[in-house]
Amino acid sequence: MEKVPESIAFFFNGEPMAGKAEKMMGEFYSDAHVLTFIGPYAPPVPPLDKEHLKGAMGNLIGSFPDLTFNFTKVEPKKMADGGWAADIIVMGTHTGAAFSPMPGMLPAIDTTSTQVKIGPETFTLYADPDGKVTKTTIEPLHPGAPAGPPGFYTEIGGVIPWSPAPDAVFHRLTKIPIKPGSIGDIVKVADSAPFQETIKTFVGFLGVEALSVDDSTMMTHSRWVSEEACTGGAQALGMVLKEHLAEFIAGPPDAPWVGPGATKLDIADNGKAAAYRVVVMKLKENTMGAVSQFATSKLPEFKAIEGLLSITAFSAGSDAAVVCAAYTSKEALEAATPKIGVIMKEMGEKYFAGPPTPFLTEVSWTTF
Repeated sequence: MEKVPESIAFFFNGEPMAGKAEKMMGEFYSDAHVLTFIGPYAPPVPPLDKEHLKGAMGNLIGSFPDLTFNFTKVEPKKMADGGWAADIIVMGTHTGAAFSPMPGMLPAIDTTSTQVKIGPETFTLYADPDGKVTKTTIEPLHPGAPAGPPGFYTEIGGVIPWSPAPDAVFHRLTKIPIKPGSIGDIVKVADSAPFQETIKTFVGFLGVEALSVDDSTMMTHSRWVSEEACTGGAQALGMVLKEHLAEFIAGPPDAPWVGPGATKLDIADNGKAAAYRVVVMKLKENTMGAVSQFATSKLPEFKAIEGLLSITAFSAGSDAAVVCAAYTSKEALEAATPKIGVIMKEMGEKYFAGPPTPFLTEVSWTTF
């Protein structure tokens, strides 16, 4: 069996970092070393070169003096790509200084004496021919689990404000009163050539679904490439209602729910969306990120629900979010209600500022 390089064995020896970080960085890590979080559950931490890693490590040790990587001393194994990997626990007790993973940007949390355990996560280290560590990857293994310095922060009570990805799709969901029994006529108009030509003129338009709520109510759920394009969507909807659908509309639309995408969970790919459970949620302050993490952590439970295809959530202001869960049929949606109710109750106890408003809808028309 190949012997573990000294530098890698030193990292994985399960001893507290306070007593070995200086030697590890000075003798065993290449100046070109880069640490990267990888995988679908990676936290929003950019790749860290050696100098930034030293800073992050020093910051953690200052607040968690017993910080230990590989707390349970798992032996690393050689991987096919040449790296040495182990699924390890990272432990630290907050007995030191107040902690912030981003000093000056996130408020520091005063000493809590809380013991934090992160993981298991797959740490993989790579060494050059001289035995110096050149690369480290960290792959969190579970959806929604705390990871990296942000994980230590949230585990001691810190809150990381949510912000959308730079390339986030923007959503516009509008509830519209229609004349009873007119949804079939609306679909015929939507299929017509003049209507199709109109929507081709919408700048930044990605697509739309028309959802039937009941005999006299529909929703439109449109997607746009940017906030600017989505803002233009108000004019686009007005044009459609005035020029193509006026004879079927029973009154002015409600104020829309508008905002950037926050979560997209692909559950199954064995059908086309025929129905949506749309839930408008009133949230406690600064909980959008936590709600997204909670939903992601429930992925195994969602995958066990027959007929559930995907879950999309978008932020609709500082204290609201909208969830659109796609199903293969209205029957599957209704059958899933008890299971979804249990998950929603758990979510609500933690993050809701008021009761959610659900809509059980069917897809009447779509561009997707």
